[in-house]
Order: sequence, then structure tokens, then C-alpha cells
Amino acid sequence: MVRLYFLFLFVGFVGHSQSLVLKIDSINVVDTDVKERMFTMHFHLENLADERIRFFQDLNGIVPSTGGSGTKMPFYKIYENDAFLEIGGFLGGSKKTVIKDIDSLTMQHQKRQGALQNDKISIIDKMVTMAPREVISFSIDFYWDRNRYHQYQDLEYYLEHNAQHFFEITMVLLKTRYKNELPEDFYTEIIKDEHFIEGVYTSNKMLIDFRERK
Repeated sequence: MVRLYFLFLFVGFVGHSQSLVLKIDSINVVDTDVKERMFTMHFHLENLADERIRFFQDLNGIVPSTGGSGTKMPFYKIYENDAFLEIGGFLGGSKKTVIKDIDSLTMQHQKRQGALQNDKISIIDKMVTMAPREVISFSIDFYWDRNRYHQYQDLEYYLEHNAQHFFEITMVLLKTRYKNELPEDFYTEIIKDEHFIEGVYTSNKMLIDFRERK
């Protein structure tokens, strides 16, 4: 169901604004000990437009693609050569704050008429505004326990020693979906705002090293 959901989203949003670029810059490797490897990933968002853009997304973390179709966070995929591995979160979570350049990230807390319900506050709290040509940089650590065998539901995988593996990030930006979670006047505003973007934004693939290291 998760894969079908994202396929629907991708088809539905082809042709939307490509003013936003999501790019992985590097993935550094540190073998912390014989049982664990740390990957430090650097990536960034760039607004290519000469106008500000806005969108809904929780940029305080990143989850595996198997984390669920309703996530408001960026999600990552792992590939072995050209094959997508649906192996869930076998990489351990970050042990430091994901946002590196927090000062350049503007979170808008919209206050409309009357008191908003908690769910309405939460989605508005995830609205991001980027200035024209703004770049926001991120850094996050992942930890791998060197286990090559993984099972997700009824699927089993083994990370091949000599294969090439790649890391990719996708963000699904929505606005019409949140109609029932937003104040009516604010929803009308963002629907009319051509710079309030939605769509599916996927990064480049970056090599990630799961090989045996001497």
C-alpha cells in the first residue's frame, strides 16, 4: 500500500513547480568500532525562484520509506545497484540535531481568528518559508550495526559485500490534503498562492559504503 500511495502521488504531481531543489552533498564514513559504522550525511534545500516559496514539511528529522505513507517528514531509500531495498530503518537514528543551519529556516506560526485546535496548530507549525534563492543546509548521523541480514514484514534481504549501495531522499509536499486541518481563510489563501508549492521532490542518489573495510 505504501508503494502504491507514493506512485499515486508521483503521478499526481508531475508538472508542478520545480523551484525547489533537494540535493545530497556528501556521505562521510567513520568506523567508530568493530561493531558500528557511522555515516554523516550532508544535504541541502535550495529555492531557485526569485520569489519566496512556502510549503508544509517537518524538517526536524528523516525516516525510512517504510515508515508510513502519511509522514510529513523527508524519507530515504536504499538501493543495491539499481534495485530498491525495502528494508525499513536498519540505519539507527540521528544522535544530533538534523538541522545544521537553523538560523536560515523560517517556521511560520500562523495565528488566525479565534483559538485553533491542536491539530490545526501542529500542521501550521510545519510550514516552511524560504526566501528567494535561499539555501538551507542539513547534517544528520546514521549508525549501522554491520548486520547484513534484514527482514521487513515478509521480506528478507542480505546486503551484498561487493555491491554498490546508494542513498536517496524524497519529500512529499502537500496542501490540499490538509483542508480539514486548516482554518478556512488560511486554506483559501494558500490555494490561491502560486508560490505555496506542492509536489514530489527527490534528491540525487549518493553512494553509501556498506563494504567490508580493512
